[in-house]
Amino acid sequence: MIEKDDSIVKLIERLKSKIDFTAIEFVPYWDADLCAIGLKQRNHLIYISTYDYTELPEFQCYFELELIDEKNGDETIETILVGREVSETELVAVMKEHFNI
Repeated sequence: MIEKDDSIVKLIERLKSKIDFTAIEFVPYWDADLCAIGLKQRNHLIYISTYDYTELPEFQCYFELELIDEKNGDETIETILVGREVSETELVAVMKEHFNI
């Protein structure tokens, strides 16, 4: 994984203990945004950002669930759900449902 803010690095470490990442790919769409990461499984993408939440006492994040067109440069077909001020527990549940794992 490319260099990211500690909030993202630590989140990914925690998520790996709760979710099977075998079929999930890290995508580099937001290299310049150190507080964001993309995770993809086939045509399902989740964008996760901790940008506005890094100073909070408890973890929160922003996310977008998207369906993408893999044959057309992973262009977004549809944004399914947007979450703000989401806890880690909520994020894990959303990811499991979105990735069907």
